[in-house]
Amino acid sequence: MLHTQPLSALKSIFIDNAAPRAVVLHVMRLSIHQRFIFLSLLPLTVIALVLGAFFVNIQMSHIEDSLAHRGQNIARHLASASSHSLTTNNIKQLAPIAASILEDDEVQSIVIINNEGEVLFQSYSSKLDHDMQLKSQIMHKDNLIFMKPIYQADMGDLQSSDSDADPITIGWSIVELSKNETRQLQYLSIKEGALFIVLLLALSFVLIYRISKTITSPIMKITRAANQIEQGNFDVQLNTGTSSELINLEKSIKNMAVSLKKSRQELQEEIDHATTNLISSIQSVEKKNKDLFAARQQAVVANRVKSEFLANMSHEIRTPMNGILGFIRLLRKTNPTSQQLEHIDTIEKSANNLLTIINDILDISKIESGKIRVQNEFYNLRDCVEEVLSLLAPTAYEKQLDLVCMIYSDVPLDLYGDAAKVRQILTNLVSNAIKFTDRGNVVVRTMLENEYESKTKIKISVSDTGIGISPKDQNRLFKTFEQVDSSPSRKFGGTGLGLAISKSLAELMQGEIGLHSEPNKGSAFWFTFLHEPITLSSQSPDYQQNHMPSLAGYNALLYDGNEATLLALSHLFDDWEIFFDTTNTVEGVYKKVKTAEKNAPYDFIVLGLSYEETQFHQFTEIQQRIRKLTRTHLVCLINSADTDDMSRFISLGANAVLAKPVKSRELHYKLRSLLVPNSEIFDYQRLSQANLALEDHRKDHPQLINQQHDGKLNGINILVAEDNEINAKLVNSMLQQHGANITLADNGDEAIAAYEAQHFDIVLMDIHMPKTNGVEATKHIRAHQKTGKPIPIVALTADAMSDDQLAFLEAGMNDVMIKPVNEELLINKILYLTNKQISDNKTEDQSPRPTTVSNRTTLTNTTGSKRASSPVKGSSKDSKLAGEIIGLLIKELPTFKHSIQLSQRQKNYETMYQHVHKLHGALSYCDSPHIKSLIQKIEQDLKLNRYQTIDSDIDNLFNKLDELIQNTEQ
Repeated sequence: MLHTQPLSALKSIFIDNAAPRAVVLHVMRLSIHQRFIFLSLLPLTVIALVLGAFFVNIQMSHIEDSLAHRGQNIARHLASASSHSLTTNNIKQLAPIAASILEDDEVQSIVIINNEGEVLFQSYSSKLDHDMQLKSQIMHKDNLIFMKPIYQADMGDLQSSDSDADPITIGWSIVELSKNETRQLQYLSIKEGALFIVLLLALSFVLIYRISKTITSPIMKITRAANQIEQGNFDVQLNTGTSSELINLEKSIKNMAVSLKKSRQELQEEIDHATTNLISSIQSVEKKNKDLFAARQQAVVANRVKSEFLANMSHEIRTPMNGILGFIRLLRKTNPTSQQLEHIDTIEKSANNLLTIINDILDISKIESGKIRVQNEFYNLRDCVEEVLSLLAPTAYEKQLDLVCMIYSDVPLDLYGDAAKVRQILTNLVSNAIKFTDRGNVVVRTMLENEYESKTKIKISVSDTGIGISPKDQNRLFKTFEQVDSSPSRKFGGTGLGLAISKSLAELMQGEIGLHSEPNKGSAFWFTFLHEPITLSSQSPDYQQNHMPSLAGYNALLYDGNEATLLALSHLFDDWEIFFDTTNTVEGVYKKVKTAEKNAPYDFIVLGLSYEETQFHQFTEIQQRIRKLTRTHLVCLINSADTDDMSRFISLGANAVLAKPVKSRELHYKLRSLLVPNSEIFDYQRLSQANLALEDHRKDHPQLINQQHDGKLNGINILVAEDNEINAKLVNSMLQQHGANITLADNGDEAIAAYEAQHFDIVLMDIHMPKTNGVEATKHIRAHQKTGKPIPIVALTADAMSDDQLAFLEAGMNDVMIKPVNEELLINKILYLTNKQISDNKTEDQSPRPTTVSNRTTLTNTTGSKRASSPVKGSSKDSKLAGEIIGLLIKELPTFKHSIQLSQRQKNYETMYQHVHKLHGALSYCDSPHIKSLIQKIEQDLKLNRYQTIDSDIDNLFNKLDELIQNTEQ
């Protein structure tokens, strides 16, 4: 038992108290001298401790075994001596026996008991006092107890014989020995062992220290010599006085010092030589710079003279060219013969080509001389683009090309900038596309590239299906007088100035120009520019001039065999909030018309006819088959601007005919005149002009922002129940600008409490709210509504599914509007439901509605268009509000991310749907179609339990949001 203590001590030293990693790292930072001593002493210390512990353990075990052997002998002797006394029952004879045994210092007590356990005799050492004897009885916790049997006396002689009879036990002798003397001997052994270890370690330390000095002293000398060499003392004397391996290092350092000294001398010589050459070169360069500066001055003067000459000559040539073109027009009126008319056409075409070359030379001269400036004006971008395409359309007709104009719904149309330069660049790109394309399409796409604090970056691309351009030729396109094919036998003419001029004009408008092209697959040229978006007040004359009456709610069928043209028409009808079906086959037209006549007939059909379908017999067949199915209005779009062709189609049964690419205002006018014949006549000719005639004071205030209330909603008390801070701030600001009194509620419970506490004219109710949602709050209000006319309740929600909207109406709501809410629609809805007087200005809700619109159409019309303008964009007259809303989104986005990603990891799709819906509401102001469509897809997938693409869609959503916020912050 006692001999296990040293092993436990060793365990606590080497295992339980092992040095932490920090101590090990500290040891590694010691010097070589210290580390040598430490690493040498460490194994010696371990060995000394192990050996010392081993020998001490043996010594202590020997002492303990000796005590045990002695106790066994004493107990055996006592049993033998007590045998006769117990056999004869003479207990008194035991006293002298016990006395002789108790004389031993280690014997503490003696006890003799019979077989029944009765104590026959008990005696204690005289060294123990009486109290200790009483407490001890026969045993003590620090003593050793030995027991031996006592046999009958008459059997004592037989114990050593070979008799098979067992001895008879008549009692037991018990001897208690003290461990005090044994423990003292053990402690003495430990002290001697520890002293031996200390002496051994001390002797080892002295020996190791002397050895380490013989190793580290030469190293220190070598280190000091290396430091002196580093400081530039190459004549250092090094003598370590050693003959070990360090002598080689000493020789190497001496050789290195000699080499460095020699290299330094050679380097200095080279530096001196190079300095001399450099001085000579600098003097030569200075002389050449003076010559080049003089030559440059001469070149600048010559270039200025050249530019002025070209500008003057171009201007002088334009004067007679205008005369030539004027007399050509006069010649046409003299009833020339067919041959003369052909000559006149050739002269006019040549004159126009020459005039184009002169204009290009004049432009490039102005650009090089720095005379071109940006001339800003207010203009409509759609009108600007459509005007260019309308002018170039006849050229496309000659090659039977489809010219398509596509303007995305998020592009701001009313801009303040240089419209003339936009037209010039676009004209050059579209004319080039038509020139280098023999069949297929030329598609012009206008899109929103980026939005900044005060300006908007617009991108216009022109894609064709022409010959394409090889990569090696693309780098030369935007250089002056460069062409892909500059050989004398080239097929296409031109000066090679158009793209160079376009590049300079785009850069003047803080934009750029570029292309993507592959040989034999077509090209896509694009350019960007920065212009300032403007917002015209609905009360201003210019707004009324530019705002066409509504066509919302009508039902149409769109047909065109060209997918690009069909998509362009779809974008346009989306903006007008017209419900439509599309098809790209004539058979599809017949099937859809037949189906619609059974349910909700179309109000009109738009037929985009190809070159083949404009043939007399083909169109006649198409028109007759359609007329057998329906008598609705037919609007034909043809690749011709010839009035005779248009009259022919009218005579064949078309209600209206327009030339491709169709101008939006002309199409709107035709549709309006067909659908509402008695409607007010608008000045479409005035609206078709790209540059609106604005008042002079608006030029002094280009922001065109009306900050004052227009008073439409004066006196109307509105309760807005919305838990999303972004949407609440937006609706509050939107309605207060029109004079409404707004009370906000964060959840359904607060909305109920506010309704019960005060009077409201109308309630705008969000659907998904904490505590009590919008549907439950509406049911409570309907169940406890006050006397009189029930209060109108309008749902504001991002749930676009018709089933959801019907459920809201069944819960007691009067109408449903889909976020993002169109401001004008919302105001008109409030005025209608509260029976307030609508302003005299006609709004789109006042325009006559068609009688053939189905219930589906009516419901969707009240909820707003799926391409309604963004609230922030619609409220741009308060730029501070827009900044606050964006700031709130940036602030709340990490919380949305954490909640959605947590439910994503836990596969808790029900909770994920709630968070996604909240985020959808917070993003309802966002005018990014990609983000809108993606979050709508995620929400619908969660609602319909489609989880296959949820993870990737959520990651994609957050990536797009990060990009959007990063661009917004920039």
